[in-house]
Amino acid sequence: MITKISNVDTVTGSGQINFDVDVDAAGADEDVSTKLNGDPFKTPVKVARGGDGSGQSIAHTKHGLHTVTLLAETSKVSSRDFVLDL
Repeated sequence: MITKISNVDTVTGSGQINFDVDVDAAGADEDVSTKLNGDPFKTPVKVARGGDGSGQSIAHTKHGLHTVTLLAETSKVSSRDFVLDL
């Protein structure tokens, strides 16, 4: 399961929100959903890997400043809110 979501960031105009996940010994096979400014944004992305969960990303077509929050749907772990210039 996912134990932590961190390093949520973007390169302005890239069309990607990047993030890392930490997983327990069993690994992760769960959906991560996205909220922009508190509203559900996108169909969840599947995180399916054991060990290092670095380098995950979510595509988007948004622009400007948005508060981004990610939530692991099975383990209920969420990131803190990140204000990103998409």
